[in-house]
Amino acid sequence: MKPIKRILAENPNIPLIQQLYGQNLDNILQQISTSQDKKIYLISQKQLGLKRILKFFKSNQIEFKIIGKKSPDLRLIELNPQTVNLEITEQSVTLKVGETAKTLKTSNSIFSKNQIDPGSQKCLEYLEDKKLPITGQVLEVGSGYGAISYYLLSKYQEIFLDTYEIDQPSVVNCEDNLKGFQNKKIHLENFFNTKLFKKFDYLIANPPLHISSDERKQMFSKIHANNANLKMVLIIKSRFAQRFLDSCQKYYPSAKLIKIDNYFILTNLEA
Repeated sequence: MKPIKRILAENPNIPLIQQLYGQNLDNILQQISTSQDKKIYLISQKQLGLKRILKFFKSNQIEFKIIGKKSPDLRLIELNPQTVNLEITEQSVTLKVGETAKTLKTSNSIFSKNQIDPGSQKCLEYLEDKKLPITGQVLEVGSGYGAISYYLLSKYQEIFLDTYEIDQPSVVNCEDNLKGFQNKKIHLENFFNTKLFKKFDYLIANPPLHISSDERKQMFSKIHANNANLKMVLIIKSRFAQRFLDSCQKYYPSAKLIKIDNYFILTNLEA
């Protein structure tokens, strides 16, 4: 079996989907099914449910074959998108923090479709408890369907919120959930590839966790370039917290971690 890197180098025009941490099977199927290509590549690994994915492909007559590997766990799968069908169904979750309560639209193909993600909930509870005087321009990286976004916009009417989200179905739901607010811009865009010229006062986010060391450094470097005085509140799972702190402190030396159950708040604000 060939190394994945070599296969991708030999076939640069074949679309590639890389399974992410927390990404459900319906989301992967949705991305595959919308492709008009005759062939598509999927990278998955055992710890993200590779066996379950392959079992689903077999039982649903989806044409695939494993053609490459990297390490014992990582596999490159070649698929025929024309054999993948997914019916998108609407779902909803209830956001409730303090006096803020709202039913938010989701769908079967997005992350945390049945409940507010525990990390986002912890972040919102922290914001509610601290009653931070958030004003001005606010940046959110990885907004999903808009749970944190909705809280910020409903709680702090004087802000302008820019959200970045790479997943198209999540952005569709986010736009619907935030349609009552004018003071926002929702970017369907990979934050790590965007050019950031705007100045921000706050970064409030439940960011993507399974990113490389270079991407973590890039995130904080890009933000710091125009925003040396930025104030931040990020929610990070315990096992990723030190990695994010190390990258952050290169640009924001006063950043620290505050433990909340199985999560940490990464912030440069005074406790």
